[in-house]
Amino acid sequence: MVGTLSLMVGILVLAILMNGVAANGRSSSFSPAISASSSGRCPVGDLPSQPAYDPSNHYLYVPNQVSHNVSILTANCIEIANVTLGKGNDPIAAVFNPSNNDVYVSGGNHHKIYVIHNTALVHTISSSLIDSPWGMVYDPAVQSVIVTDYADASVTAIYGMVPFDVTPVGYDPVAVAYDPYENQLLVTNSFSNNVTIIGASSLDVIGSIPVGADPQQVAFDPQDSMDYVANANSNNVSVIFLDTVVSTISLSVGPDGVAFDQKNLDMYVTSPLGHEMIVIRGPNILRSIFLAPTWQPTGITFDSQDNQMIVTDDAFNLVDVIS
Repeated sequence: MVGTLSLMVGILVLAILMNGVAANGRSSSFSPAISASSSGRCPVGDLPSQPAYDPSNHYLYVPNQVSHNVSILTANCIEIANVTLGKGNDPIAAVFNPSNNDVYVSGGNHHKIYVIHNTALVHTISSSLIDSPWGMVYDPAVQSVIVTDYADASVTAIYGMVPFDVTPVGYDPVAVAYDPYENQLLVTNSFSNNVTIIGASSLDVIGSIPVGADPQQVAFDPQDSMDYVANANSNNVSVIFLDTVVSTISLSVGPDGVAFDQKNLDMYVTSPLGHEMIVIRGPNILRSIFLAPTWQPTGITFDSQDNQMIVTDDAFNLVDVIS
């Protein structure tokens, strides 16, 4: 009996140790105290994508690709409005513009960007400089919204309602992030398997960094001044510092979205195919949050007012609020 008990304890300790070792072989600071619980789950439109949080009114904006609309939610996951964009429009991503307190929504393959103020569509941007607007970020250096153009392999800067500059990048750019530490923009090129580095003030290309296969979302971590790139087909995350990949974190399968948790100072990575979210700190995996076997977390953002993560599920057309 004692021998059996000792064996069980040994197996348990081994499992804990194995769970606390990161992909790069270094011991992680695994902490069971870091937890996540759902404080709300609400239905939205069909195929919700990359959401945005508006700190001026504390609303959440969820683009629904197949429903051709944008769901507007309160922080406790109650829909208060729905902005219809019209049949054929497939909104991909949303971003908050602090220079005018508007939310910009990219129109995917329909050459348009939609501007929403509070709960109303106030403007539609259409220009020959924009073909397939996809991922977006606000660039404080030029006070503009930066939009990746999936079809034209470029990014476009939009000042107010006017597109004014185009910078060539790699093939099929899907996301962009702002790095205040180096005052740069990082653009993930899903077909080129690299990241284009652009000066945030000059909007000139500085160079490119090879990453994993099919890079998707990218996010800056102010805790360690590094950038995290989710590589969907390599099943890993590239960690970039000073324009160099300094670490590669192996995950289970198909990472897609990535966002910084300002409350716990961690990075959250969504894995739609793995039905989980992975919590990362520095080069280490802290824990995996396994969800329902059919749940597919995709888009992710952080609600800074209520300190909670906002995650979209494109399999069941839901939004989950995690605190």
